[in-house]
Amino acid sequence: MADEELKFQRGDLASVMAAHSHVADWVRDFEKRYGSRPIYYGPLDRGAKKQRPLNLIYITKEPVFVHIYEPPSDEDGGGQVLWFGLEPQLNEEEENIRRDLVETLAARSSFCTLLYNRL
Repeated sequence: MADEELKFQRGDLASVMAAHSHVADWVRDFEKRYGSRPIYYGPLDRGAKKQRPLNLIYITKEPVFVHIYEPPSDEDGGGQVLWFGLEPQLNEEEENIRRDLVETLAARSSFCTLLYNRL
C-alpha cells in the first residue's frame, strides 16, 4: 500500500489519536505508566523489526490497532515483547444490542437445527 493511500502517515500518532479515542486513551495511560510515548508505524512490515526501542503502534484494520512494546531489560518485563490489541469498546447500550442479537441468532439457530433434524 503506497503512503499516499494511507489515511494516517507514518509517525503521525496525533492524527490517529484524534480520529480514535480508544487509541488516545491507551496512549495517555501508557505514557503515565511507562513514561514513554509509542510511535505510529502504519501498516506492519518487516522493517518494524529494526525499530529500537520497540514501542510502536500499527494499524490492522481500522479501527483496530496493535501496540508492540519491549520494556528495557532493567524494567519489569524486560527482554520480552508485549503485544496489546487496541479496539473500541461498546458502551452499555451497544452491548445490550449486541447481546440481544446474539441471543436472537442463537435461538434461531437452535430452531433451525430442530427443524432440520425433523426432516
